[in-house]
Amino acid sequence: MHNACVLDGKQMNILIADDKPQIRRIVRGMLETHPGWEVCAEAEDGLQAVARAKQCKPDVIVLDLAMPELNGFEAAREISSALPGTPILLNTLYASPQVEREAEKIGVLGVISKAEQYRLIPAIEEAFAAKQFSS
Repeated sequence: MHNACVLDGKQMNILIADDKPQIRRIVRGMLETHPGWEVCAEAEDGLQAVARAKQCKPDVIVLDLAMPELNGFEAAREISSALPGTPILLNTLYASPQVEREAEKIGVLGVISKAEQYRLIPAIEEAFAAKQFSS
């Protein structure tokens, strides 16, 4: 059972950034089966992620760590600066305590291993809940 994820009747918009089209497709498919969630934009590199985040102002951002142009850490820093308070999740093959520590330092809400994709939806639900309480 999913938590209510519509804030004040508003659809929740998510930005997905990953350099692999098949991963973006899988993540989009997973997320869009959730009532009230919509992928507002996709990006294939860190620079696109920053530009599209500024453009669509998503409620939550899911970033890959290993992307061209800007990696997930660099993109997260720029996005956090432009859109403070927007929850960012790192979805990566390279999840480790070191990556988690670095992500936490720059304000990333959580690190989800691509080997544990089932954790992504609960992490996004938590991000929406956190955003609801901070709004």
